[in-house]
Amino acid sequence: SYEDFYTEKRHFFINNNHIFFTPINIFYSQRIGSSIIHNNQFYNVSINDAFKIDGSSDNGFQYGLLFSQSEINNNSNAFDNNKIKTIVNRFSKNIINDNSHIGFMNTIYKDFKDLSKVYAIDGLFSLLDNKLKIDGQIAISKIDGISHNGLGESYELSYTDIIKNNKNIFFNNHIFDMWINYQKYDQNFYINHTGYLQRNDYDFLNIGLAFTENNPNKFSISRTFNIQTEKTENMNNDRLNSSASFSWQNTFINNYFFSFVYIRTFSHYDDWLFLDYEYNYFAEGNHSPIVKKPASDEIQINFQTDPTHQLFLDYSLGYFDNEIGDFGVNYYLNLNYKPIEWLSFDFDYNLDDYSDKYNLLKIRRNYSPNLGNTTRVDEYLFSDSEILKKQITLSVSTYFSKQFSLELFSRYFIYENKFSGDTPYYQLMADYMYPDEMEEVTANYENDKLLYGANYSSLEFNCIFKWEFDRKINLYVIYSSFKGVNGIKFNNLFNLMHYKFEQDSSTPSEVFYDKSIFVKLSFSLNN
Repeated sequence: SYEDFYTEKRHFFINNNHIFFTPINIFYSQRIGSSIIHNNQFYNVSINDAFKIDGSSDNGFQYGLLFSQSEINNNSNAFDNNKIKTIVNRFSKNIINDNSHIGFMNTIYKDFKDLSKVYAIDGLFSLLDNKLKIDGQIAISKIDGISHNGLGESYELSYTDIIKNNKNIFFNNHIFDMWINYQKYDQNFYINHTGYLQRNDYDFLNIGLAFTENNPNKFSISRTFNIQTEKTENMNNDRLNSSASFSWQNTFINNYFFSFVYIRTFSHYDDWLFLDYEYNYFAEGNHSPIVKKPASDEIQINFQTDPTHQLFLDYSLGYFDNEIGDFGVNYYLNLNYKPIEWLSFDFDYNLDDYSDKYNLLKIRRNYSPNLGNTTRVDEYLFSDSEILKKQITLSVSTYFSKQFSLELFSRYFIYENKFSGDTPYYQLMADYMYPDEMEEVTANYENDKLLYGANYSSLEFNCIFKWEFDRKINLYVIYSSFKGVNGIKFNNLFNLMHYKFEQDSSTPSEVFYDKSIFVKLSFSLNN
């Protein structure tokens, strides 16, 4: 139900993109050129034209303007107009001092069915020699065809100072940090045509306190204690999250780092279970069930070596359990090795292995024959699942000379939902409760295991060759390949690479595969 946030890596959008940064993500550049979903079908989108101008003046005035026109790649007549236009405007002006400003931002999006406009005002006030900071933004969203405008608000108050006291108290000479962050987005606030908001209809409060001591002893460079609490509710005051956490971290004299985090999450509810990406959040009568979630405890430990050395290690271990017996572990390992200046190896290993008694398995649509096919009832089914996620990533960067460089990237990903035909199904019978076990299993396991068992494996590979003629002209040649298979569990990577789809196979599967080559030339006209 929640969309992942991806970091932008396209140079056109990265260059001076800080101008468009605001507390609320009004502009999320990954929207431009990304695929769209219409009637539960994916359609690729190509950028036809894009234009951006930005700059600043000596008196602290900054501006940015971006325009793009994209086209939906479609061979049928599914769209009356397959053009997508996006406009982003941003202005800000320093006030009081160089660290304070007030700004305005506006986005306009138009495609074959929607016209969306967002208007926002933001400000940052840094006072008392930058010790006190007040940061906030108010935004209004307008969507053609929706009668009520949406309102979003984000505010943060923070204070940083050094505790000075002649008496020998425990926190003497510590750097003291305090913050309060409050966000509220009503049910009509929607900015995801051009921006990013994980969800609307929620009220969020985060309060924290931290103490940092520099050079606390002869073995350490710095040491930090952090205590904070979070609380999230929807507009009906249902508690969506409530947690308290404590962390301790220490940077040693040899630049090694160690941290310990404990998180206590209290019992809460999940009200955001939707069937598809095109769920109409604004239609009256739409209702997502409200599922009870158990209280849990989580511990995270992280250790890092000196990042300036030839060999760098980053290791994390996490463990959690909850009051209904679920538990799981997470391992993360990163190794970075630079044997010589012009060669770098980077290896990542990430493993999640956990149980989930009430894992949302599927949402089945039932249509009553007496009411035709226009009225449906969504049946939410859960399963007692053992879930495994594993990701292995390897990247290599090398420079043959000042003009030539090569980057290789490969990622192997596995997701397994280990449920079987004997696994019981649960059905949500009432809001604010745990699902109940179904007395008679009406779901068909043979049909469910492909769609919801999620034995999925994928392998991707990218090769980027860069030729820098001079500082103004760069040539890129990029080769990319991807293969993913759903419905089959592979014992090793070799079997995944050589697997071929068979129409009449007794084991149903889906195969996703593509290869592509890109050639890019970039040049600068300024000095």
